[in-house]
Amino acid sequence: MQWSSASVSRLLNQPDRATLGWMVVLALAQFSFIASIDGCSLGLWLKIVLVGAPLCSALYQCNLEFALNLCLGSATGDRTLAILANWPTGLPYAELVRSFHSEHMAFQGSAAGKDPERPSPWELQYIHGAGLKLLYLALHPLVLAHRLLFRQTLTLTRFVWSNLGSQCLCNLLVWYWWGGWAVFYMLASTYVGASPWHPAAFYFLTHHHLCTTEIEVNTQT
Repeated sequence: MQWSSASVSRLLNQPDRATLGWMVVLALAQFSFIASIDGCSLGLWLKIVLVGAPLCSALYQCNLEFALNLCLGSATGDRTLAILANWPTGLPYAELVRSFHSEHMAFQGSAAGKDPERPSPWELQYIHGAGLKLLYLALHPLVLAHRLLFRQTLTLTRFVWSNLGSQCLCNLLVWYWWGGWAVFYMLASTYVGASPWHPAAFYFLTHHHLCTTEIEVNTQT
């Protein structure tokens, strides 16, 4: 049986409710580790690197599916699930991811500064040499946060406020029930999980590479 490219595309873009199940499992696992944090120790750092970071990275991947309405097939339903998937990570990025991908799909392959997946002009200008590139990798989650925040399509909708408000409430409840180190565990897990030198998110290093200004100019479409 032969499959046409159109048939394959339709199959790949059909809503898959299995993402909801995976999100629930990942969220419950992360909350169970959050509840086990009892202070700053070697065990805390091991949990962050070995457990928290992979779980937060996987929850981010679930958010990518929700951002494209590939779970329930409903914009309202998937946006709500994305907000819920944020809770164990500590950071309200669900709506940012949605606008990020909307902009990426609209400007895919265009010049730097338009497609958020491509290096920004300041990255092309300043990030050169081994020292700066190592610093760039160490701070890459902050670079990613900058790309998520400064989107051309981001507007303050009720979902954005719900994302921000519910995440702040969740963090406060975690702090109240399990203490400040539990909140630190969530935030540190998200940071490490978005770092390209961590195996859970190593694709950042190869997929979001930098190139020189000359190559950037010569490869514009």
